[in-house]
Amino acid sequence: MPVTKARLTIALAMLLCPFLLAGAPQEDSQATELAMKYLESIDKSASFLLGGNQGNDFVFVGRSLNPSHGWRLIIINRSAQPHIVWDSRSLVDPYFSVAGSSSIDIRGDEGAGYLITIRGCAPHQCADGKMGFAIYAGKTRQKYIAHLLTNSNGSYSVKYYPSVRMPAVYREELNEMMCTDNGISRPLTLPIKCE
Repeated sequence: MPVTKARLTIALAMLLCPFLLAGAPQEDSQATELAMKYLESIDKSASFLLGGNQGNDFVFVGRSLNPSHGWRLIIINRSAQPHIVWDSRSLVDPYFSVAGSSSIDIRGDEGAGYLITIRGCAPHQCADGKMGFAIYAGKTRQKYIAHLLTNSNGSYSVKYYPSVRMPAVYREELNEMMCTDNGISRPLTLPIKCE
């Protein structure tokens, strides 16, 4: 059978398929079905092909079935049976009382899985007040948080959680979030280095 250009293209696509799908959104009805047990609706979603036998992580952001909780983010791993690896309800923190799906960003993290960033604030303190910045790192399956407080004299103070042993890459990511946030009127006076 002669090798045609079409057959060669199909063969090449089949070989490259796993690499092309890495980080690309994929549908998984079981993961979606599990997410819908907790979400009333889905505003955004993404999937990430993880290395080794870790399968895929599916990230769903939407409105919680429990109205008092507003938005909710669910991460489901699909290595065998779908199971929840993180739920934003664990982010019970007054610095994130005001947040929504528009303040959540999901992106791939150059060979390290993915990063989810969340920006929130205390009610009526979203600008130069009590603001929270969080990262969920798919690589470590951990959340990292920074609280930014505007003091009565107008200065800013920042506290990180965990306060020790936070990987430098995630502390730098939190700092970048604070330095570029529109709610901070004087970023150059933050007690961190802003470029």
